Amino acid sequence: MTVLEPTGLGSKPGTVMAGIHEKNYHVMPLSYLTQAAWFKLVGFGIPSMRFFAILWGLVALLCWKFIIEKLTGSGRIALVAAFLLAVDHAFLECATDGRPDIMSAALGALALALYLHWREAFLPRAIVAASALFSLSVLTHPMGGLAAVPLLLAYSLLDGKRFRFSHAALAAAPLAIAGAAYLAFILRDYVSFQAQFAINAGGRLDGLSHPFRALVDEVLVRYFERFYLPGYATGIARLRVLIIFGYWFALIWAIVAPDMRKTSRYRLLILAAAVDFIALALFDGTKSYFYIIHILPFLAGLLAVWLVSAWSKGPAGKLAAVALLGLMVFLQISWDVYAIYKNPYRNIYLPAVAFLREHAGSTASIIGSGELGFDLGFDANLRDDSSLGFYSGRKADFVVVDERAYKQSMLGYAAKAPDLDAYVKRLLSEEYTRVYDGPFYEIYQRKALAR
Repeated sequence: MTVLEPTGLGSKPGTVMAGIHEKNYHVMPLSYLTQAAWFKLVGFGIPSMRFFAILWGLVALLCWKFIIEKLTGSGRIALVAAFLLAVDHAFLECATDGRPDIMSAALGALALALYLHWREAFLPRAIVAASALFSLSVLTHPMGGLAAVPLLLAYSLLDGKRFRFSHAALAAAPLAIAGAAYLAFILRDYVSFQAQFAINAGGRLDGLSHPFRALVDEVLVRYFERFYLPGYATGIARLRVLIIFGYWFALIWAIVAPDMRKTSRYRLLILAAAVDFIALALFDGTKSYFYIIHILPFLAGLLAVWLVSAWSKGPAGKLAAVALLGLMVFLQISWDVYAIYKNPYRNIYLPAVAFLREHAGSTASIIGSGELGFDLGFDANLRDDSSLGFYSGRKADFVVVDERAYKQSMLGYAAKAPDLDAYVKRLLSEEYTRVYDGPFYEIYQRKALAR
């Protein structure tokens, strides 16, 4: 990853990503491998990257429609659950970006779908297929490990009475093969793996030492601050928090409803949602919102069960079902439509790139976040370094500060690295002039060049 300055990570400024210019170990390898093949087939660029994610989103959507129908025995519930996911803004964001989360989640869903499909007639085949796809999910992203929860619950709740020791061996075989392949990959450059992966994983397990605080932050930070109720939300946007309240209402209802708890198929949905919520709280200290893609399908399934159940309970139930479904759909679709209307690719990204092309040309050096490389090229002219050269000593002709990565990183420098904070503020105010002030990107030019 030659575009990244080894000391320029905003989350851990000054820490060296050893070997990152030669080999990439800071994330799991399967998403890069499949994306590379995709780019070879359809061409390289942001739109093609997004379409790759969309295909995995469709796989996940179809799998969850099948899973919910298998578990509940109701095509109507499954259709409602699939509809809720299809309009869900969090699901759509994950299914249209370049991160590996949707691919990992889709592979986990496919593992569960195939297990449920084959378990009755061909249980050994179901176990091998589920284990193989689960392994691929983890090789795509470590959060794919959350798929183990519904898979283990499906086996224990639905097939526990059919247990054989051979089943454990069948499940272990694909895991062993995947583990051996990943170990061989690691051993090609263990020093780089140790440095890069440790940096990326650092702090993620902090919740284990402070579990109560981790659970509180799970709600306040991951769900509210990072997604459904951010500080910058105003007006109707603040009502979006009702979306997650709607999902949580369905989960709490399912937990307290005796018929739901006593039925193993419904109990699987309840336990998977609850256990994955706790696991995510304890094992991911970053509190990044995009990991909720692994929990949303269970919540959508439980909400669909409640909606169909309420619809069958007379006029009052029908009114309640229509009111809650209408509110959820209105909030989700209005959010989706607003995002489409803003069209940040055309209205924000491309104008900033056009400005850099016009004023920086092909020779000027640029510091900015990596996505600029899609149009400016991932070569020596562009360097992703949110420390702006504090550790490397490199100063660029142009600096691009974006709202999501660089600005958020810089807000934390005062607490993490006071010297770096002072350097960045002095550099931008004394040695650079702001020449572009867009809705997401600010572009600074060195004063010597500006003259």
